[in-house]
Amino acid sequence: MLSDGGVGMLVVSANWMFGDGTLSAAAAAPYASVWLRAVHRAAVRAGFRRDGSYRPLDDLQIVLAGDTFDCLTTTAWTAHLRPWHDGRAARVARRAVLVEAMRRGRRLLARFSRWARHGLAVPTADRRGRPVLTATTQVPVRVALLGGDRDSWLDEASSEAARYGLSIGTVWSDDRTTVRHGLESDPCVLPGEIRRSGGRGWQPTIGESVAVDLVARFITAASATPAAPACRPLVTALAASGPLELPAVLGRWSDSARGSAAPADDHVEAVVTLWRRSVAAWHRETVRRPPASPAGVAVCDALAASFDAVGRGLGPRVGLDVRELLTPRVSVPAGTATVLGHVSADRAADHGPAGVICLGPTRASGWSIGRGTRLPPTVVRRDHDWERLHIPGLDGDDAPLPATRFRPTIIDAA
Repeated sequence: MLSDGGVGMLVVSANWMFGDGTLSAAAAAPYASVWLRAVHRAAVRAGFRRDGSYRPLDDLQIVLAGDTFDCLTTTAWTAHLRPWHDGRAARVARRAVLVEAMRRGRRLLARFSRWARHGLAVPTADRRGRPVLTATTQVPVRVALLGGDRDSWLDEASSEAARYGLSIGTVWSDDRTTVRHGLESDPCVLPGEIRRSGGRGWQPTIGESVAVDLVARFITAASATPAAPACRPLVTALAASGPLELPAVLGRWSDSARGSAAPADDHVEAVVTLWRRSVAAWHRETVRRPPASPAGVAVCDALAASFDAVGRGLGPRVGLDVRELLTPRVSVPAGTATVLGHVSADRAADHGPAGVICLGPTRASGWSIGRGTRLPPTVVRRDHDWERLHIPGLDGDDAPLPATRFRPTIIDAA
């Protein structure tokens, strides 16, 4: 609550995953306008106070908590270049991928820029505390984009973002809430001590290695076969999933395809053969250049075995030992609410800290094959209350937001 009795609103979302379009499309991209209208509607509704009176918000802060862009699943890295390479060619390619991903997310970013420059129009209030629908006032809007594990070089676009009224960073916080991507909680994407420094390149994480040297290469190979149309739901799901979820994604797709009418069923064996070849190539690459991981390099052997097993029809499971080593462990300071864009509630530790909201994809949404589009989960803080931005028919009602013991007020805001 502001000192003068005014109220501000915080909106946090994550994982929009706009790519450069060369291998897969962001599933939520066509619904950006729907999401923006929901945020606008929530801002208007937030002007109504507990006593029923209306007063426009004092300000609106929007934070996209990482992976707004997917700069890993692209053909830019399927030849000799990798995003973690040193040299001018890699730097130029990284920037080109990011610029094209931002262009594909222009519907969202352009509206953000307009709001940041001119404010968000909401009804003004009359002297009796009622909205005046024929007159509007502009609510100041600030927008922050945080870097994630799939757009880790987002900071290279800071100057361009500033020209459009947007800010870029790694953490957003005020006196009540801290927002960050949360990759430090996930061994699959935690880079450890070795990370890029200036133009010297960096050692890839397990997540980067899997996304580039397995998923992107498999999608490229599958797209060049007659199975490409049948693979589209699989491609979308693989591109949006982390290493631990990949076996379940492929297993669900193959089960679904085998039970469908031709031609999908005819292509299953060809696709799983390509998958196993891609897994073998990825495994060889991890031996040549092991990914940086606090869990140790041996986990790549176990992951490769689980990836290969599902290609042989032996079940979509990751070994318990590997899952234990690579499961996210949420650790945050007490005292304020924390919102993490990367970690999902059902991947967080069973006994994590209180006061944490996780916006990462859930198992249900991450493993979905052909079940329709889900928008990234979004939470709203008005005063001291947390609400969920809910868009009927587009986001998953079954996706849990709290990690552990956090009990926000859940109210439909759209």
